[in-house]
Amino acid sequence: MVGAAVHAPTPRNSCYPSPVVRFARLRRWLRPLGIGALAWLAVTPGAGALAPSTELLVPAAARTGAWSTDLYMLNLSDQTNEVTVEWLVRDRPNPEPRTLTLSLAGNESRVLEDVIRTGFGLESGRGAFRISSSADVVATCRIYATEEDGTYGQGFEAVPADAATVAGTSTHVLGLRSADDFRSNVYALAGIDGATVRLELIDPAGSRLTEAQLALGTHEPFLEPLTTVFPIPAVDQATLLVHVVTGSVVVGASKIDNMTSDPTTLTSWIPGAGDPLAAGSYFGVVAATDTAATGGLTLLLDGDANVIGIEFSYPAEACSALLTAGQDLSEEPLPLAELAAGYGFVTSYPGGGTVEWLLQLELQTAGTTLAGSLAATGSDWGGEFEACTGDHGPLPVALGSRQSSTRE
Repeated sequence: MVGAAVHAPTPRNSCYPSPVVRFARLRRWLRPLGIGALAWLAVTPGAGALAPSTELLVPAAARTGAWSTDLYMLNLSDQTNEVTVEWLVRDRPNPEPRTLTLSLAGNESRVLEDVIRTGFGLESGRGAFRISSSADVVATCRIYATEEDGTYGQGFEAVPADAATVAGTSTHVLGLRSADDFRSNVYALAGIDGATVRLELIDPAGSRLTEAQLALGTHEPFLEPLTTVFPIPAVDQATLLVHVVTGSVVVGASKIDNMTSDPTTLTSWIPGAGDPLAAGSYFGVVAATDTAATGGLTLLLDGDANVIGIEFSYPAEACSALLTAGQDLSEEPLPLAELAAGYGFVTSYPGGGTVEWLLQLELQTAGTTLAGSLAATGSDWGGEFEACTGDHGPLPVALGSRQSSTRE
């Protein structure tokens, strides 16, 4: 069974002047044909699927000038859930942060509007959130500006603290660019023990351009321009290689169009720990080019190392669309090893268009991460999405493992 949708971004006239990123507005959502039996969370540009936890890290938030932040939370328990939200101030350790406590009834969702002011009593601030709870929650925040014709902004999903990149492991952030037409920023949020991080900037050929060190204290947020982190005036399609020496950290980047100030979130893939064949989810990013939004991909595994579900969003630059699709393989599980040779399937979309997908993934060093590519061939598209007909990609894909229970 296949689930699919198309998102097409709308051009913007407004801009976000600070280094925090936002999502492009979407002008169309085409409801999928045939939803699979698995209940999947949709993957949006620059983010992986929302993941539940009793400790979540939201790596960026701000209240400054016209900009505010709304925080969204959902209690996944049938019982009352006691939740604490901590405000983590950027560029300093936060061993004793300001806190906000609240109770969420069973299955209740809540929006804390302009939370930095209404929840923490601050008229301005730049930082991040840590959310702890008595039972699993999912959370996300929206950073937005208010103008005469409405609001616009972007979002950051909360990352489980145990999904952070930890000491002795590495991760990558793809697609960084700093030049006349684009600029990039690097963000990070350290765990409770802080983090010591070695950063390498890698060119498209795999050669190291330069490196830097980053030391963060307890739950310290960080956000700086790429050209401040590295002594380099310009870079094109670079990869940030992140080695965590001590502690743990959530890391990523943003890439902003200097002409339109339209940003793209560049999330890192999340390395896992322990047995890579355990039941759970693998999730990460589908890399994008200069003008496309970053996509995401999630694999769901059973205890026998079989793929029982696939969900992804794919930035099709040629037709300015974000294509989403999924496969429910719970009835006929696919051995993970078979993805090395490539797994293909076809998605049908409303209006007659189809896409033939080819996903290729292989286990990487130590067997805790996956990497490969995702390619698309569109057929029979018309109207404003006519350019979706033809070949797209392949685009590189990188995923990490996070142990979690399987979804029925």
